[in-house]
Amino acid sequence: MHRFRADFFLLMCTVLWGGTFLAIKLVIDTTPPMFLVAVRFSLAALIYLLVFHRAIARASRRDVRRGIVLGLFLLGGFGLQTLGLQYTSIARSAFITQLIVLFTPALQWLLFRRLPRPATLAGIAIVLVGMYFLTSPGGEAQLNRGDWLTLGCAISFSLYIVFVDRYGTRENAAALSFDQTLFVAAFAWLIAVGFEFPQFPDSPRLDLFLGLLFLAPFGTNLVVYWQTRWQPETTPARAAVIFAMEPVFATTFAVLFAQEVLPARAALGAAIIFAGMLVSELGPVIGARRSAAVEDS
Repeated sequence: MHRFRADFFLLMCTVLWGGTFLAIKLVIDTTPPMFLVAVRFSLAALIYLLVFHRAIARASRRDVRRGIVLGLFLLGGFGLQTLGLQYTSIARSAFITQLIVLFTPALQWLLFRRLPRPATLAGIAIVLVGMYFLTSPGGEAQLNRGDWLTLGCAISFSLYIVFVDRYGTRENAAALSFDQTLFVAAFAWLIAVGFEFPQFPDSPRLDLFLGLLFLAPFGTNLVVYWQTRWQPETTPARAAVIFAMEPVFATTFAVLFAQEVLPARAALGAAIIFAGMLVSELGPVIGARRSAAVEDS
């Protein structure tokens, strides 16, 4: 029961992540990327401090160290993805980012010698086919600058998923969420000031306000806390399969709010990804019932 509850909250993370593509595209053309990351995570850290100040005050040194490690991977993921969106399309970015479905189980095995279950491996294979149809990366045959940056983002997110599984618990979720968010904010400010020379707009900008209104409390606070809290109750490989639903939701939001047209192959890809997630979710349950039936007979 706990596993399905954990998977539900991780699925809700993908819903919110899907919306961040639209929010970032709303402001990225006129806002330096690392400046956007810095402001986003600064606001999120402030919200965590207001809501979880007691838990944060009780944090141990070990939690702080773990928060720094997770924050490093989180900074790499969000920073490289935001930078990459300046040079590549949303479709190519979504496809390359979701290579976490491949990288996560590979890193899990390399670092900790843990292999996913057969049902999860089957779900990974199905999801990869679905992602290709959904995002249809197409375009140039060679990887451009944005694609390489996004590839680094996928590796960073995969490492993040693997280490959340090692570090996250119910007891330290609030403090760990604050620590990693504060780390991302601090280093993003250093990079932004050092390389982008950001300036706040002279007059209020509605697009920046609306983008941050979604990116900070929803696209950062909720998803970082939910992932830190609930992912350790499932497996990294299963979490990666669930996170493959992100481009499905991103495409849905683009159709609903950006008037983009959903091609037939994209709809087919979304259906295949959903099928892959079901295989990963229901495979262990069906296998357990078959084993129980064999034992009863």
